[in-house]
Amino acid sequence: MLDSDGSPERLETAATSTRFGHRYRGAVQNDPVSALPSVAARVAAFVAIFVGGAGGATIGASFSSLQCDGYCDVWIGSSLWLGSIMGALGVALIAVLTLRALGEWNTIRVDPGERADPI
Repeated sequence: MLDSDGSPERLETAATSTRFGHRYRGAVQNDPVSALPSVAARVAAFVAIFVGGAGGATIGASFSSLQCDGYCDVWIGSSLWLGSIMGALGVALIAVLTLRALGEWNTIRVDPGERADPI
């Protein structure tokens, strides 16, 4: 688009745009702010889920090997599988809640909005 003097209109970019005294992440100031956490936070959550699954598998296998004498491969394998699923699901639940809180915190930090009156 052209300005009134015929020169190209310049859009505010992320490097030049500020809103409420903070740098704005969008390409234009009217773009919505994303509540999506950073890539590093999402990768850390992904790795944490695998570590939680491995920890759960270790606990499950150790628990069942202490309980059983003799041929216990099926019991140890099923406990290993169940422990890994439970560990991964538990860490995934915490990771999702943490990522949501992080995204909301980043959104509030960029756009504080109106504050409630103190009681």
